[in-house]
Amino acid sequence: MSYSDLDWEVKAIGQMALRWVEDARIEEQLAGCKGIVDEIWQKKCSQNKSKLFNGALLNWVGLRKEKDGAQVTGHFIEYKYFLAAKERPDLNLNIYPIAVSGISLLNDQGVRYAVFARRSQNVSSYPGHLEFVPSGSIDRKFAVQNGSVDFQAQLQSEFCEETGLAADCIKEMIPFACILDTYDRVYDICCRILIDVRKDVIIDQLSRSGEYQNPVVVAEEELAEFVKSQRASMIPSSVALLDAYHQAKKSGKVF
Repeated sequence: MSYSDLDWEVKAIGQMALRWVEDARIEEQLAGCKGIVDEIWQKKCSQNKSKLFNGALLNWVGLRKEKDGAQVTGHFIEYKYFLAAKERPDLNLNIYPIAVSGISLLNDQGVRYAVFARRSQNVSSYPGHLEFVPSGSIDRKFAVQNGSVDFQAQLQSEFCEETGLAADCIKEMIPFACILDTYDRVYDICCRILIDVRKDVIIDQLSRSGEYQNPVVVAEEELAEFVKSQRASMIPSSVALLDAYHQAKKSGKVF
């Protein structure tokens, strides 16, 4: 499967904030097709021998651009509605999950490297495709009562889970963009993550991961050429993430 530049968009550059709200309009729309969604869910669970988990998913509500960045807003829904929306586009559910992605950078012998790995063949989205490490969906446990979402804590958790490394090797995490994978209909809040670890260590750790295969580190100055050469087997959001990263560096808003 290959993708084009139309498969992604950079929606905002700069400092990012993420909030959750209760949206009655969304709940009313979802309630109207609950019966169909439950049928699809039961069918999928039977096909997958009940390995699916109907957890909470933060669904896109909107984005408000601000002087130095943007504030993204979402509404928590059940995962089964996202699965049904992909299975039945005619339902017009307009579900766009919000996730987090990072570009992990390390210094080794005076060279700065970015970390990539191939997704497992067992995942439902982009199996076997290259992506920046780490990434993940928003867990409701990171939603605070005042309406904010601690997406940096989410991304830190994903980093530790995917790499097997301790959180204290993360020296800095800076949000810098919001992007959209128009093919898979997922928004990502993007962060630059500076880590203190040798490249051979993180390659070894990722090689042991059940989520990834064939990890690779690429010198920062060679990233553009690497992404260009691997474009056909790289997920759109990672291509968008690199574009947003370069835009953020040029803007001077965050780095």
